[in-house]
Amino acid sequence: MMRSMTMAGSVMLLITLVLARAGFADADVLWSWGRNDRGQLGDGSTVGRSLPAYVRGPGGAATFPGVSAAAAGPEGHALALRSNGTVWAWGSNDHGKLGDGTTTDRLAPVQVVGPAGLGYLLGIVGVAAGAQHSIALRNDGTVLAWGANASGQLGDGTNTDRGTPASVRGSGGT
Repeated sequence: MMRSMTMAGSVMLLITLVLARAGFADADVLWSWGRNDRGQLGDGSTVGRSLPAYVRGPGGAATFPGVSAAAAGPEGHALALRSNGTVWAWGSNDHGKLGDGTTTDRLAPVQVVGPAGLGYLLGIVGVAAGAQHSIALRNDGTVLAWGANASGQLGDGTNTDRGTPASVRGSGGT
């Protein structure tokens, strides 16, 4: 769950993202509610909700099954990791933080592309959402990041924003 925080006089965007697990009628399905001015609820609209609604699935499906983990950033975007190792993103796309190679906000989930925009991101076992960037952990232990990078938060040795995943460098610069 996310909570509202005030930073430098501005209010962070608030959403709640819940992954229902075993024991619920809709196991492994994402629900969201809260503010939705940038599509951060992933329900295909920009209408805020005070009650839970399904996050849309691939191709506009009514639900998003097969999700193993999810993360919501404090500034209007969210990520879902499917059990097949793919990553999906929606909401605000400032600085390319959705990883689809654009800066277009998305009202429903889109699949994150692979490094340099080739194919799709595969073999992912963990995701995290920062304020203006996203991070994924691969099954081989490598880390990828995309989005805003003005402070070097992508860990790629630059201050260049990335609209597609880029490898995080190790402590030796490789």
